Amino acid sequence: MKESSLQQFVCNEKLYYNRERNNEKPQETKMTPSSAELFESYKKLLLSVKVLNKKIFFVLLLFAISTAMGFYTAQSNPEWTKEIVNILAENFVGLKGKSNSELWLDIFFNNVSVSAMIIALFFLFGFAPIAALLSNGTMIGVVVAYSIEKIGGDSVFLALIPHGLFEIPAFLIAAALSIHLSGKFLDYIRKVRKTFKKELVFAIRIFFLVIVPLLFIAAIIETFLTPILVF
Repeated sequence: MKESSLQQFVCNEKLYYNRERNNEKPQETKMTPSSAELFESYKKLLLSVKVLNKKIFFVLLLFAISTAMGFYTAQSNPEWTKEIVNILAENFVGLKGKSNSELWLDIFFNNVSVSAMIIALFFLFGFAPIAALLSNGTMIGVVVAYSIEKIGGDSVFLALIPHGLFEIPAFLIAAALSIHLSGKFLDYIRKVRKTFKKELVFAIRIFFLVIVPLLFIAAIIETFLTPILVF
């Protein structure tokens, strides 16, 4: 009697163990993303910039108009142009004597801080990006007009276009992003949107993964390649 009870107990224990083993969930293994997955994720991020298309077109138009106005104003007012160029030149006095690496860091961090400021001032509802576009566009137009007269169109083209292909899109995206955030923030204030966090996360990702890399490349070209092309 005791032996059969013991056998029954052992059988019950085996059944219980097998049942628990069958119900046991397999351990999840953490997989590190492959380079293909990272590329696909970054590709999706770049595609998400499409939501800014209309705003990018708006800021591009504004930038082009202000640049044209600066260019033609400089041509019709040579004395005023000379004063503006002298003022701008004074801002670059501190860069003389610096090594290429120091110059690159100055250009890069200055551009990054300006872009970050434009985005961070979204709560001014478009004032910051529009003011930045008008002022920078006008100054570029003035400098281009002055430089063409002094050193020729080819040199101006080589001095501006290579790094401008990366720097200008970065600033335009930053301005468009600021205007985008302004609209979403206004909706949040008016209770049209329940949260604003998603838009902030989107802006931060675009800033660090799109704008900063563009400015990084632009600063390298402006520091190390532009002097070779121009001089």
